[in-house]
Amino acid sequence: MRRSVTVDLIKRSFYEDENAVRLPMSEKRTVFAYVDSVSQTEFFEGSRTGLKPEVRFTIQLCDYEDEDVIEYNGIGYKVYRTYTADNWIELYAERRKGTEKA
Repeated sequence: MRRSVTVDLIKRSFYEDENAVRLPMSEKRTVFAYVDSVSQTEFFEGSRTGLKPEVRFTIQLCDYEDEDVIEYNGIGYKVYRTYTADNWIELYAERRKGTEKA
């Protein structure tokens, strides 16, 4: 069932401190999205390649800046595939170790 929600898009990167140590940094932005379950075909095809597809987020293309993590209801999801149609982009995501607490 498709629902209109807000999600946090998170872009992860690294910066160097004064001692030249690379430290993680993340930027978080909140956008409106539609959330759906993945199709049965997506689920089984993803499972064959070792993925665990769980959810599909659809957002306006202008809101997406190549973020690789989406936080929804306090859970972090890793984007593993995107699909663009007109002014929308579908982000297919799964829970993955390291993104649980985005």
